[in-house]
Amino acid sequence: MYTTTEMNDQDLAYMVNALEVPVAIRDILSDKSAGDISDEMHFALHDAISDMQPDAALLTIALSARHIIFAQGMLTPSLQVLEMECKRLIADYAHLWIEEARTPGSVGDTAILSALMTVPEDLEGMADMLQTASDFMLESEQKAQTLLTILHVQARAHSLIAQSFVEAIEEDKSDDIIATQLIATSENVIAFPGVSA
Repeated sequence: MYTTTEMNDQDLAYMVNALEVPVAIRDILSDKSAGDISDEMHFALHDAISDMQPDAALLTIALSARHIIFAQGMLTPSLQVLEMECKRLIADYAHLWIEEARTPGSVGDTAILSALMTVPEDLEGMADMLQTASDFMLESEQKAQTLLTILHVQARAHSLIAQSFVEAIEEDKSDDIIATQLIATSENVIAFPGVSA
């Protein structure tokens, strides 16, 4: 399994560009104009993340949150905790996503199922941390607060989708149903790399 130190810049750049939303959020934050993001951009970000599978959404949210954190300069305690969690999630899930994205079918069913079981809890925990970080943003940090809120809403929604899939796996007693078959027959599933539904 990768750790954050073992993931090189090329791997991270590949993942950020493939998921697209982190790039959009980085661009929004680099625009130093005052005020909040536009309604059109607000909708576009929600739409893009909601169309992802929960595994891709989890990585997208973690990568995007890191851009927001880095843009703040001095970190509050809630942002420091959020940064640590983002690093952990990227270390835990990115290696599977990158491996499957570069070589489709290379990630075995056992590895996929093992990862799937922890996605709902990680999304729920991330949602809580994003909400806390957003609550402690200053009025002058309106843009960052809005972006954190968007990520929070999407993390919460995807945690429910992911939990439904995990429950479906746990309830299915048939030994001949494997992860790839479940992925192929369900619309709301977690499929590596899962950039889009």
